[in-house]
Amino acid sequence: MKLRKCITACVVAAAVVVTSAVTAMAAGSIDKNGKVNGNQIPNGYKLEVTKEDTPVYPEIQKIYKILPQAIASVNKGEYKMKDFIADMNKEAAQNTDLTEAAKENLTQIAEKLEGTEFVTVFYSLKKEENLGVEIKKTEDGKYKVPLTVENLTKDLTGLKVLAYNTVKGEWEIIEIPADAIDVENHTVTFALEDISLFSIIADDPAAAK
Repeated sequence: MKLRKCITACVVAAAVVVTSAVTAMAAGSIDKNGKVNGNQIPNGYKLEVTKEDTPVYPEIQKIYKILPQAIASVNKGEYKMKDFIADMNKEAAQNTDLTEAAKENLTQIAEKLEGTEFVTVFYSLKKEENLGVEIKKTEDGKYKVPLTVENLTKDLTGLKVLAYNTVKGEWEIIEIPADAIDVENHTVTFALEDISLFSIIADDPAAAK
């Protein structure tokens, strides 16, 4: 009997280890090798994974107490969307420095993110100071971003952009038109008013089950 209990305990422990490994792999599977394609983005910009020395990061740190680390955790593959949503709601509930409008923005975006998952890390388009290129916007006053997403497949549905707009000082979710999604070439094209911080998200297949 003792031997049977010992074997059962070992099997359960092994199952927990395997489950943890699968979860860690899934969390780290988001694409962080994005590239900007085409000539729509001026050559004065460079795409990079958002990190502490990215110009937008200190701006976010001035406003939020929890979300800067949440962004870093997503980019390290340590956070799933449910974790990011929890931190958005926690920020709204605990950060007494936020205006009521900022709190409402966080809770509304958190609600809209339910049932989604990250496809990419958070990126920023950083200006290269010494290229001597004038930065221009499109006629409608926005930047058109053609982004390579290596893990883009036809199975990904509901593709959108989660972005922090430093012009408005709020988070937003931007639709990606169907004709702007090129699965064969692994690219998506979308327009942003501000290009400081953004991530591609999609429907979470697990949420539909």
